[in-house]
Amino acid sequence: MGEDQGVTNQKTNVRFSKTLMIIPFSQNIMYGLFGGSLILVVIGIMVLSHHWGYYGIKGNKKVGIKTFFYIGIGLFILIEIILIALYNVL
Repeated sequence: MGEDQGVTNQKTNVRFSKTLMIIPFSQNIMYGLFGGSLILVVIGIMVLSHHWGYYGIKGNKKVGIKTFFYIGIGLFILIEIILIALYNVL
C-alpha cells in the first residue's frame, strides 16, 4: 500500500488524513481529563450512595443494582487507566 496522501496544516501542525485525523496534545491534558472525570464519578457515587441509603427501599435484596453500578464504575475507571497507559506507550 502507498503512503497516505494527507495534508498537514503548517500553522497548527494538525495532519488531515483520508482515514484518520491526528491531533497532538500533551500528556498533562490527558491526565487533567482523567482527573476531572474521576472527580465527577466520585461525586456521582457519593450522591447516589446517599440517595440509595436515604430514599431506597429498605430490605429489598432481590435486585443488587448497587453491585452492578459499582462493577460498571470500576470497569469505566479501569478502561480509562488502560487507555492512558496505551497513549503513553504509543
